[in-house]
Amino acid sequence: MDFIPLCFTFGCPVKLKPDGQQPSQPLLCPHCNNGALAPFKSRRWFEFCFLPIIPFGSDHIWFCNICSKLSSPVRRRYLTQSRLASGQEFVHAYTSSDALPAAIPASISATLLIAANSQQRTPEYIVEMAPVKTLPSEITATAPPEGGLAGVKLFGKWDAQDVEVKDISLTDYIQVRNPVYLPHTAGRYANKQFKKAQMPIVERLVNSLMMNGRNNGKKQLAVRIVQHACEIIHLLTDQNPLQVIVDAVVNTGPREDSTRIGSQGTVRRQAVDVSPLRRVNQAIALLTIGVRESAFRNVKSVSECLADELINASKGSSNSYAIKKKDELERVAKSNR
Repeated sequence: MDFIPLCFTFGCPVKLKPDGQQPSQPLLCPHCNNGALAPFKSRRWFEFCFLPIIPFGSDHIWFCNICSKLSSPVRRRYLTQSRLASGQEFVHAYTSSDALPAAIPASISATLLIAANSQQRTPEYIVEMAPVKTLPSEITATAPPEGGLAGVKLFGKWDAQDVEVKDISLTDYIQVRNPVYLPHTAGRYANKQFKKAQMPIVERLVNSLMMNGRNNGKKQLAVRIVQHACEIIHLLTDQNPLQVIVDAVVNTGPREDSTRIGSQGTVRRQAVDVSPLRRVNQAIALLTIGVRESAFRNVKSVSECLADELINASKGSSNSYAIKKKDELERVAKSNR
């Protein structure tokens, strides 16, 4: 697909030269509509470099020689559906480390505005010079809304602030400190090693319920199953369902397992310790496997089976499938020490 870089001058698009040189008509300042814009500084090294294919139009901040104000390119992104309202703006502020030279007043700072307008779909990138909003010299994080994350409750009912992970080795791998309304963050946790440890533990349980081919992709159904199970757990135990889920994961993760050592004919098993992340992974897998097996050809619903499994596992009861499998793995490992 060929991209046609354009640059606006007095509202008229001017095609940039292929080698990225300055167009024949000068770029006029959008603040005073009088002064000519000159390259102020390159932002090629910035975190937000949106149009690397247009070296001249996108990799510079512009400086007016008359009003001494800064301007930066605006990119109109043409989406497939193009349903965004006209004039909607997304503001990205540069970091505080992006200091301005001493020759320019310290009150001037740069912001990149990305305007997404309702336009007909076209394979073109359009760059226009837009006024740069003035920002304070130090960019500070905005304060959270009233109440902060303390007001966020799972399904609008269950608070995670008082949930305690009783095994200190699993504290960093059972994520309950960043509460969510729904266990559906749509995050990309598989792109980086160990990043899945940051996924909310309830969402990991939901995702594990979708195992086996016929259940793949039915996340809304899995979320409803977990929601109903939380209601049942609260009715039966009068406890926070989040605490019950965390206790079940802590109790069902095997601490010792056995691995195969050797190759070909001489193979023996050796007992090994299990890492905290694998303990959490195995605990969630054992819990959901037990739920699927108990719900198969049973008059009880999946939500009821999940609630029973979590309650028994949180108590360490041998009625739990996950507890029995954990004890079996540790017993085999003990015999192979």
